Amino acid sequence: MKKLDKWTVGIILLVVFLVVYNGVLTVTLGQPDGFDVWPTLVAAHSWLLGMNGMTSPVIMYLNGLPYAPLMGLLLAPFTYTQAEAVLTAQILQVIFYPLGMLLIMLLVRKYLGTKTALLTGLLLAGSCYAYWQSQVRPQSLEMLFYPLAFYSVLEGKTKTFILATALMFYTHSPISLALCLGFWVYLFHKNRYDKKLWLSIAACVPISLYQLAYMFSMNIMNRWVVHGDLGIYVETQLFLASPLVWLAMYAGLNLLAIPSIPFLAKRWNQTSEFLHLLVYSMVGMMIIFPIWYQRTLSYILVPFAVIVAYQAGKLKPWLKPLFYMALLFQFAVWAALPHWWVAPLQNFNGWW
Repeated sequence: MKKLDKWTVGIILLVVFLVVYNGVLTVTLGQPDGFDVWPTLVAAHSWLLGMNGMTSPVIMYLNGLPYAPLMGLLLAPFTYTQAEAVLTAQILQVIFYPLGMLLIMLLVRKYLGTKTALLTGLLLAGSCYAYWQSQVRPQSLEMLFYPLAFYSVLEGKTKTFILATALMFYTHSPISLALCLGFWVYLFHKNRYDKKLWLSIAACVPISLYQLAYMFSMNIMNRWVVHGDLGIYVETQLFLASPLVWLAMYAGLNLLAIPSIPFLAKRWNQTSEFLHLLVYSMVGMMIIFPIWYQRTLSYILVPFAVIVAYQAGKLKPWLKPLFYMALLFQFAVWAALPHWWVAPLQNFNGWW
């Protein structure tokens, strides 16, 4: 049996830590974390009752647009009672974040090596990605399909790519456009006649048309652009009050990806297709920034973390210890921050 190297052991320990940490946090808080979990569970319960969970009153009041159906349909059988719904969300809260992190690290490990994969995981765990991905909501589910779509593009797997992008869209459309757009542009640039490009887009059209009808009929764009996220998030208020503090707190060392991009561009012809696709994906994510800057950051942290981890391997020897100390400090700070400090818990009784 081949002996595991220290970086692989580090990945395993990180995933185990995240499972234990999320488990302790979930038990301590006594109910699922964050805001979106409640309307998500209510939409799922609507499906269970035989109603259209996409347009349940709670969803239309908060979102103004039908929820994509996949997550609600998956959760529906486990929302028969309020207690069952809460328990289901608590269990998923323990699973979503570590599983999402593991899939990203496995993707990076395949193309950039084990050390870069572990550094990527630590960078993400030391950022707001730790908070966003642990919540039980459509975004957490769609991010499980993102590494699969990424892999299928690089490996030329048509059916897998169509399935992965469709799953993202039917989980979190229209915001999932931010995840798919970079893949589509990359494929178009490589071969505009690639059938997986057009079949993937075709698979996402039905849900898009359904939601588009509500966009125009209910003046949704004006509501989103003018009023943003309804002012309900602590993060929104912090960003509006002090954008630089918000970025430093939520992204930390991942912001080093920004000055790293010109160096990648300079060596573009010498870099791998993995990094090329990563840049395309990162640019595609920016399409939702004018409306959902919070979610843009939570998405773009993935390519940011990969770029920083990749560039860390090229640091001068005297800089590496400083980077590692800063990384561990950032990770420790976020590990010490209970999620309710970031966004207050919501009382579920008002929703059910």
